[in-house]
Amino acid sequence: MNKIDVTLCIVNYNKSQYLPHLFETLCSQTDSDFQVLFVDNNSTDNSIEIVSKYKNKLNLTLLIEKRQGVQFARNTALKHVKTDYFTFVDADDVIAKHYVSFINNSIGNADLLMFAFNTFKQLGDIKNDLNDVQSFEIKKIVLKNRIYSFQSLDGIEMTYLWNKVFKKSICDTFNISFDKDVSIGEDCFFIDKYMEHVSIVSTCQQALYFYRKSEESLMNCTKITDEVIDRFLSETKRCKYMNELLDISSKEYLEWLTHEIWIYRNIYQLLIRKGEIETANTFLNDYLFSVEQKLKKNKVYSFLRLKLIIKLIGKKKYFGIVSKTPQKNR
Repeated sequence: MNKIDVTLCIVNYNKSQYLPHLFETLCSQTDSDFQVLFVDNNSTDNSIEIVSKYKNKLNLTLLIEKRQGVQFARNTALKHVKTDYFTFVDADDVIAKHYVSFINNSIGNADLLMFAFNTFKQLGDIKNDLNDVQSFEIKKIVLKNRIYSFQSLDGIEMTYLWNKVFKKSICDTFNISFDKDVSIGEDCFFIDKYMEHVSIVSTCQQALYFYRKSEESLMNCTKITDEVIDRFLSETKRCKYMNELLDISSKEYLEWLTHEIWIYRNIYQLLIRKGEIETANTFLNDYLFSVEQKLKKNKVYSFLRLKLIIKLIGKKKYFGIVSKTPQKNR
């Protein structure tokens, strides 16, 4: 068995109620050859007190990132990774007991390791799943073309950070980190930059990671502030990067456009909820106009281009265009 060291990076903000669940699954790993980097991002609960109790049970380093934002906390973790490989684990999720064993025995010479995951709401829903998987079927894929975060590979979604194991040397060699200006979609941005340098990917269809479904998201928050809007607007930097990267005549661009429309819809709907209807409609109209103008210049996929423009113009129902001033956010 060719064992390696892997670092599990955990970024936390006020997840104290879930941390014992995660750390118990860390302590129950069948392979102890791993390190844990826990980065707290100014929690106001007792997260640090809870994690400190596990210092004697795990190879654990506890760090504090004073700059508020998941992108800063993840970069702090990345900076302190000393092993060949690393992965990210959300503070409110859990992992199967063979998770580390799988990584250490499966990654080989791959630039990226990906695996399936399941979702849950209550820990009891997956109690048996955490212990079941002991053997793994690994597929090694040599990439012929670059894969993007809005796609899937071998049936596994590329979107998520936590179902992947990354090679530290790739990040170091090509200076890949989380963009400090992007606080929504920063994970996808990181993946897209990383995938530029990936040749070999190993995949596994067994679920080794368990993602907790939660209603605690910014899109569901009751009070829409300027800070919330700015966080969503920050993802437009990633949009600019992708639009400059992708060939407009490629099928990848059309796949990306569907995702980008979803990003802009979220921003539009938040502006509407905040009561800034004029700003929202101007924002949306400017975006749709820019896309239409860009597509009109394309000389390839003429039928597809025309079909897509018509689809975009008809997006009013999808976006939920508002013409009357709604009650302002309180």
